[in-house]
Amino acid sequence: MHKRLVVLIFILFSIAQPQTKSTEYIILPSLFSDNMVLQQKSTVPIWGKAIPGQKVYVKGSWGKSAWTTVNPDSNWKVYIRTIKAGGPYELDVKIGDSTVVYRNVMLGEVWLCSGQSNMEMPLQGWLPENPVNNSLEEIQSANYPEIRLFTVGRRVAAEPMFSCSGRWEECTPQSAAKFSAVGYFFGKKLYKELHVPIGLILSSWGGTRIQPWISGRYLAELPEYKQ
Repeated sequence: MHKRLVVLIFILFSIAQPQTKSTEYIILPSLFSDNMVLQQKSTVPIWGKAIPGQKVYVKGSWGKSAWTTVNPDSNWKVYIRTIKAGGPYELDVKIGDSTVVYRNVMLGEVWLCSGQSNMEMPLQGWLPENPVNNSLEEIQSANYPEIRLFTVGRRVAAEPMFSCSGRWEECTPQSAAKFSAVGYFFGKKLYKELHVPIGLILSSWGGTRIQPWISGRYLAELPEYKQ
């Protein structure tokens, strides 16, 4: 009985072990995903977490690449050059034997849409009391594959966060309906005038005051907020 118990414990212990090497993993913020837009003709930061000391290689199918070594605190960041607007491309992030491949990546103009309820109000309006003029027609015609939308989920934090909830989506009637009306019309105007992919990041919270959006470092320069 004793031998059987020892054998059983050994089998259970073996099954419980991870099937991949514990020294190989990649953690990246949700801001990096399929369908994302990176700023054209720029130096774009890409960051994440991994095992300290490992090499990180980032390569864009547009012909540019960058590499770095993971810091002792597990964080890493590289800056990769982008070319003129276009796509779709792929972006590879390789650490050890693991690789993350982002597909349908565009290079274009990226804008942050932030504010209170006037910016947060979706294209479909605050139904049923506050609709947006001609919203039904606008939503039905909102087929712009080269306009990409990212909505940051609400979250309160005292310090800058590594990631947020959200993902990049192509602009379709379904995704546009719940996206910022102001942001949508702004992006649509840019797209029709510039003829390049447009990335819109929506980070709004109706009713919030301006002070919580300002870092403590700069807010402390005002005497009434020094404490």
